[in-house]
Amino acid sequence: MAPSPFQKGNTAVITGGASGIGLALAQKCLASGMKVLVADYNDELLSKMDSAIISAKMDVGKLEDWAALKTKIDNEFDGE
Repeated sequence: MAPSPFQKGNTAVITGGASGIGLALAQKCLASGMKVLVADYNDELLSKMDSAIISAKMDVGKLEDWAALKTKIDNEFDGE
């Protein structure tokens, strides 16, 4: 049986994570002690995220937003 990915110290990057299943997953990851970055296009929902969750505005249909997300991940989790 493979070990659970929900382990303290692991990192999760969740697109569409400001609501619904993505938000539930982000909350489970956070409760497990993981570092969490949520990307979503909805500014209002992102502003309501738990302060322990790093958020990024993103439209998954835009290539330039993927590049910006990679830069944010590199900056937030550099050396971890």
